[in-house]
Amino acid sequence: MSAKINKPDRVQAIELLRIVAAYGIVAYHAQAPLHDLAYAGLVIFLILSPMLDLRFNLDRIRSPAALARALLLPWAFWMVVYGAVNLAQHRPFVEASFMGILYGSSPHLWFLPFMFAVLTVLNMLKSLAPAILFYGSALVATALLLTVTMWRSASLEWSLPFPQ
Repeated sequence: MSAKINKPDRVQAIELLRIVAAYGIVAYHAQAPLHDLAYAGLVIFLILSPMLDLRFNLDRIRSPAALARALLLPWAFWMVVYGAVNLAQHRPFVEASFMGILYGSSPHLWFLPFMFAVLTVLNMLKSLAPAILFYGSALVATALLLTVTMWRSASLEWSLPFPQ
């Protein structure tokens, strides 16, 4: 007989936040009223993934292969789907550059390889004390927010997917 592995229960408030964030992303792409505000849904997703990984998986180091299965396989599937649509519309499958491959065949796909990279680096840093991760992240986030006026306009000129 095998022992039953108890998974932690999902926090319903976080699940609700994920649902609201998903609707925000749809509203943004649909150009709904207040669509610029709805773009925050993507930011919420990008914040939740590493936050929840540290909250519930601090002692669990996920291999790059496990992260690739969770993030890059769906990215590859949707890249093929959007690429087929591009080809049907007589457009290139992806942009003809290495960064175009990271971007994928649609501007909707960039966050999956980005989150794969973030979580892979985070797994390498989990051996540090949690306080170092917390204060280091807070310091970097604060520095980015305080200097946004210095780098934001220049970042819009960078190759895709880096402006995102």
